Amino acid sequence: MGAPFSFIRRTMEAKYGEEPENILVRIYVRETPKEVKLCSPAAVFDEMKEIGKADQESLWIIMLNTKNMMIRKEMVSLGTIDCANADIRIIFRRLFQYGAPSFVMCHNHPSGDALPSADDIRLTKKTKDVAELMEFKLVDHIIIGDGGYFSFVEKNIL
Repeated sequence: MGAPFSFIRRTMEAKYGEEPENILVRIYVRETPKEVKLCSPAAVFDEMKEIGKADQESLWIIMLNTKNMMIRKEMVSLGTIDCANADIRIIFRRLFQYGAPSFVMCHNHPSGDALPSADDIRLTKKTKDVAELMEFKLVDHIIIGDGGYFSFVEKNIL
């Protein structure tokens, strides 16, 4: 290890009292908070409302256990100003990976208008069909706009 890195290591050990590698793990690995129950579209909105401020569309999945407790949330697609192309294979890979029997899809509309596009409706239907075939449950698809949301379940589309 070179001199600059030795200095950084000694400085971090002196300041934090532990190895720098342990500090980095704490900084970059975000654990999902325990006891987060998402039992309504409003609860999902509260958990995800920050993505409504983004200037690019992003599609997230919130993986849930059988009691609707959040296992993990993960961005599965980052798009442009008006589009986030989703590969549903990635969604189901993550569900298998984390053992989640159910999930919520959530994405933002940088335009601020939370109403679904025709592509949003097609993606939701396709994802629901695949989920049913593979014995997963798509609980809802929430679109977040300027300070509000659209729920496919609340509007009886899902």
